[in-house]
Amino acid sequence: MIEPSKEFPVLKELPARKNVSFVARVVCRMFPFLVRMWLVRKRLQINEHIFPNLMRDVNKCQNRLELESLLGKPKYVISGEGYFESFSPDNKRMVPDIVEIYVIGRCRVDLWFKNNFLEEITGLEELWPWDIVEYAEFAELRKKILNSIVLYKSVADQKEKEFLNQQMTLDTFRLFLERYFPMHEIKCDELKISGVFDLIKTSGNYSKLSDLKKALQKTEKAYKAYTREVESRSALNELAVACAFIHPEMRKIFRGSIIGSRIIILLEKYEHLVKK
Repeated sequence: MIEPSKEFPVLKELPARKNVSFVARVVCRMFPFLVRMWLVRKRLQINEHIFPNLMRDVNKCQNRLELESLLGKPKYVISGEGYFESFSPDNKRMVPDIVEIYVIGRCRVDLWFKNNFLEEITGLEELWPWDIVEYAEFAELRKKILNSIVLYKSVADQKEKEFLNQQMTLDTFRLFLERYFPMHEIKCDELKISGVFDLIKTSGNYSKLSDLKKALQKTEKAYKAYTREVESRSALNELAVACAFIHPEMRKIFRGSIIGSRIIILLEKYEHLVKK
């Protein structure tokens, strides 16, 4: 039986990796394609030949003497809490007390101990210097992308705020329809647009485009429930429906047709979903 080693202190976490040499950085950046091709060949060799044989031999070890004659002394002994966990077929979670980490060549073998018993043996390929260079560059690139997204969102939010702060006129009303109903048709009779515009403005006492945005937010759940039963391609009609959830007096514009009667029934059916 293999018991945990008592020779080494238990670390709380893995030590930080050493910085990659200047030469490795230069080679990786100047010849990335050749480096990747070389890594592919090496990884195939390790994963298909070296690693399976090593893990087979490790699992045959009956005691620590045999284990250390094969792998040598552990490189690190670390606490398993917070870093390692596994799940049994019946979904039972196991966290080891300690994990002994052995490194031989480019192969790493981890021995998981729980209550002084060897519970599990796992292995993986050690990172190459080239990997670390690429990961560092990827992390830097990811940081730049995230910063760009944050900046873009900040600018977009500012522009959105400026747009919604505009007074509600017939022209800005059309722009609002294009912006918030991009998948719907905007073109329709000018008289109809003007009529719906006047009705929305007077019924809700709206003065700015931000008032329309608040109406859409307030009726979001009710509107989604409505669209599951009625499909419309008109942006003007959809905005009128959203506002009619809040202002019942607007529902008169839907009277006089079979489709309009159906819309009124749905407005009454889902008006309880409107935020108070």
